[in-house]
Amino acid sequence: MLSDCFMGNIPMQSRFIRVPLLFLDLKTRFLRFNYDITHLFYGDVTIFPFIPYPRNRRHRTVITLHLDIERYRFKRALLFFLRRMDGVVVLSNQQRRLLLDKYGIDSYFVPHGFNPPRFVRSLPCDNVGREVDSDRINIVTVGKMYRDFDALERVVLQMQGRSDLVFHLIGIPVDQKIRFAGYKNVRIYNFLEDSEFYSMIAFADYCFLPLIFATANNTLLEAHSMGTPVIAPNIGGVEDYAYHGAPNYLYDSEADLLDYFAHLTKTTPDDRLIDYSKQFGWDRIGSRLRDVYDSVLRQ
Repeated sequence: MLSDCFMGNIPMQSRFIRVPLLFLDLKTRFLRFNYDITHLFYGDVTIFPFIPYPRNRRHRTVITLHLDIERYRFKRALLFFLRRMDGVVVLSNQQRRLLLDKYGIDSYFVPHGFNPPRFVRSLPCDNVGREVDSDRINIVTVGKMYRDFDALERVVLQMQGRSDLVFHLIGIPVDQKIRFAGYKNVRIYNFLEDSEFYSMIAFADYCFLPLIFATANNTLLEAHSMGTPVIAPNIGGVEDYAYHGAPNYLYDSEADLLDYFAHLTKTTPDDRLIDYSKQFGWDRIGSRLRDVYDSVLRQ
């Protein structure tokens, strides 16, 4: 675990995070020979890509990719690293096709798993003390990685005339908090405890995820498990995880998105989403990973 390494308690956002990650990578390289197979679950985050893992007949190494290969800072080094792996796991069919068609690297698509959140209902106030109004159409947008904040702002602007609709922005960067602070139909939240965070998703009428890229998205899976409809682009990493059809809306263009928002109405939790989310439970995903391990060990 990262916390067991030197400087392992520093935040992932720190510019010094590469120090404990380097120690974790070195530790893994030494300890892996105690096992038949080692799985680098967040490989593209934790590895030192300039030094591939040497292959060994008595040991196999598997890596899972989470980030956008095309935007990876050391892309060439990563691709060289992947070609030395015994197995590569990707979290979307789009990534699997890209690796094979563009770079000749075969991989296994195994969806990301999740544990349905357990929490005590506790709705927070926003950063200026405003409570959530249950009579309005409440839309939650969560996170910052690969988020299209320009598209979000255009939607917010378009919906300024609808007093019955409000956007709740959670976990966004400081510069985006400043950017959206002046909009009357936007509520911004500081750090939320787990119960408050999940309560907001469960309470919302919609979870809006304006993404430019995705492999897997925990918020999407968590929203499904609570029956909250998702609005997201119809891209790889969404299409592999989202329930297709109402009450979800997967859009192909911003024009379609704006038209959809213009006709939004209140919702209630949908059992179809809850049932659909169960296929991504870690018990089922774990079984698929074991199949990958068996395949790699047979090589």
